Amino acid sequence: ILTDGALLKRQQLEIEELRKKLQGSHAGVLEQEVLKLRNDLLKYEMERGKLEMELEEERKSRNQWISTLHKK
Repeated sequence: ILTDGALLKRQQLEIEELRKKLQGSHAGVLEQEVLKLRNDLLKYEMERGKLEMELEEERKSRNQWISTLHKK
């Protein structure tokens, strides 16, 4: 048989333990969200680089075409 004080102490310890677990799981969620955002950023940077290369190729092609027209 637990006294009221002992029961209260046990519940306080359990609450504190659950609070720590919750904080830890919250940190894990935040860490996963940060990793997801970093991955998204890398994808966008790669896509931007690809588009920049395509744009540069289009510019070169256009300049060659214009140069060919001027020669005629």
